[in-house]
This record gives sequence, structure tokens and C-alpha cells, in this order.
Amino acid sequence: MVLFLCFKLLCFFYMKRILIFSTAYLPLVGGAEIAVKEITSRIDDIEFDLITAKLKSGLPAKEKIGNVVVYRVGVGVWLDKFLLPVFGLSLAFKLYKTQRYSLAWAMMASQASVAAVFFSYLKKVKLLTTLQEGDEEEHLKRYVSGSSLLYSLLIKPWHTLAIKKADHIQVISEYLAKRAKLSGAKCFIEVIPNGVDVDLFTQSIPSKIQFELKNKLNIANARVIISVSRLVHKNGLDTLIKALKYIDNIKLILIGTGNQENKLKALDVENKAIFLGNIQNNKIPSYLNIADVFARPSRSEGQGISFLEAMAASVPVVATPVGGIVDFIEHEKTGMLAQVDSSEDVAQNIQKLLDNEDLRKKIIENSLNLIKEKYDWDHIAQKMNKLFIKL
Repeated sequence: MVLFLCFKLLCFFYMKRILIFSTAYLPLVGGAEIAVKEITSRIDDIEFDLITAKLKSGLPAKEKIGNVVVYRVGVGVWLDKFLLPVFGLSLAFKLYKTQRYSLAWAMMASQASVAAVFFSYLKKVKLLTTLQEGDEEEHLKRYVSGSSLLYSLLIKPWHTLAIKKADHIQVISEYLAKRAKLSGAKCFIEVIPNGVDVDLFTQSIPSKIQFELKNKLNIANARVIISVSRLVHKNGLDTLIKALKYIDNIKLILIGTGNQENKLKALDVENKAIFLGNIQNNKIPSYLNIADVFARPSRSEGQGISFLEAMAASVPVVATPVGGIVDFIEHEKTGMLAQVDSSEDVAQNIQKLLDNEDLRKKIIENSLNLIKEKYDWDHIAQKMNKLFIKL
């Protein structure tokens, strides 16, 4: 009995523990949040804690989601993220007294990563920084009213801190690897992309359910475009809505919310778009299965999980050749690439997929093979686990 207790005690002290710093987390959903959930749920020999901003009222200060114990700081408003570097660091010190983390993991270069850098430095713990974001510097300048001078003085030093101080950087695309180098990265940079829950998105949806869903949305006799996207400027949904006027008998399903929702609704003068708001991830395959084309003419993109999910669901994709998109979409082979900010070109590429059945079948087959080969979350989690152990 004594030997068993000693063994358990040794396991407690030597169990690998990782402290994750993420500005937002579930139930708030984005690509980074999905990545953390999918990776950690597939790793059993490491314990994960996560510090995040509360951001939304009603969320508990502590809860376990999958394999992650989530700690939220703040009062449940959007200002919480700006206080996260201070309150998150304070909580990390408190947790470290009993948990003795072996690695700090900064999910994206954001407010949370500032706390991760100081925690790593003061507690002599290695820092892994993951870059997922596709926002350009112009987007970050919104915090200082678009001023390049104020951005360089007040925002950029903090934004690049977790890149410059990291012991190892993991990025989800070659594009972000280049950005990390330009931002002053001095450590090794490794490309491990985000993935797809292949079983979820390749599931067969019964035709009865598809028929009922189409009738519910009043689109039974229309061709359907779908976009699962945050309704923000970088995703180019204004370009997509403008493209609808060039396509007959078409409906657009938009899943997601964002600060451009009212502007986008105002652009939809022909009432061809259906705004559904946020939909639970496990229900999205049903909506993808009633779509003929997935389209998102992004202005910037770190990688784009939604594109990969559409490809897994056998929905051909229309995108733009920006950021990490070109890592997995080759024109007329695994998808269609349209010009940025060109509604006419977006419409032409969508129309081509609607009219050319041979091209459509070729793209669907190539896309699905690519997803299964390179972007299954099981494969991604194995690569991340090896990285954790190495660090």
C-alpha cells in the first residue's frame, strides 16, 4: 500500500502538465478554439489547464471541457481580454504553486500570449507559441484608429512579443511561417496545420433530413451556396453577396455572426441570403450537405478550417489565393480560386462549378483524398503530442 501511494505521488509530480493561454475559448468558437479542443481531446498522457478571458456573462470561472480545465478571468464583458495579461498572469502564478507546469502554450499572438511570455520567463518554463490568425497589420491598427505610428509604438511590440520570446513556434500554414520570421522569430518554426473531424464531416446525411432542411429554409428549388464564416471584413462576404446578382436561381446560407452583419444584410437587396447566426459544430454537416458550393472570398486567411470541413463534406470550394489557402487549394484540382474583391470573378467560378459536372466531381474526389491524407485531426494530434513531448 505504501509503495502504491509513493508511485501515485511520483506520477503526480512527474505527470506532464501544460498551461494554455488563450484569449477566448469554448463555448466561444473560432478556429483556434476548435484546434485546442480537438488536439487535447486526443491526448491522454498530458494534463491541460487553460487560462482565458471570460468575455461573456454567465460562464463559470472554472469548468472542465473535455480534457481541459478552463479558468476564466474577468467579469464577462469584452474588456476582459485587455485585462487578461495582468489577471491571467496572476492566476498562472497561483496555479503553478500546485501544478508545476512543464510547458506554457500561447494560442495565438494576442492578449493572452503576453501573460504566457511573462509566466514562461519568470517561472523558467519553455514557451510554445501557436500562430493561427490571418489578420493583417491593417486590421490590428483598428485599436489605434488606423494610426501606423501609434500601432508601431503601442500595439506591435506586444503583438510580436510571444513570437520573439518563444522557444518553439508552431504555425498552421506556410504563410504564417513567413509572417513569424518577419515578426522577429528567432526559434525553430514548425508547420502543423489545423485539421478536420473526418468522421463528423464525411457522415452521410439521409435525403429525408436534407429535404426537410431545405423546406424549412424555403430553398427547395434553388441552387445553394454556403459560407461558414465570421461576418467580418477580412472574410470578404460583401464580395460574395454582390456576386449573387450575377447568378440565377441561387440562395446563400451564411452561418456565423460578426460586426458586419447589419452591413451585409443591407447589401442583400435581392433577398438571396439567409443569415442563420451561430450553429453548433456538430450540426454544420447537415447544412453543408444541402449546399452545391462553399464560398468565402477572403481578403486574408491564416488557414481556414471551414474550407477544410466543406471539402471533407464533399462540397466544392471557391476561395481566394490569400494566406494559407494556397497550401491546400489548387485551382480546378482541389477547389476554385477567384480574384480578391472581384464579385464578378467569384460569380464566374461558382457558376462554373454549378454547370460543369465533370470538374465538380474531380474537385470533390481530389479534395476528399487530400483531407483524409493530411488534415485528419487524429494525425494532427499525433504531431502535436510529439512536439509537446520534445519541448
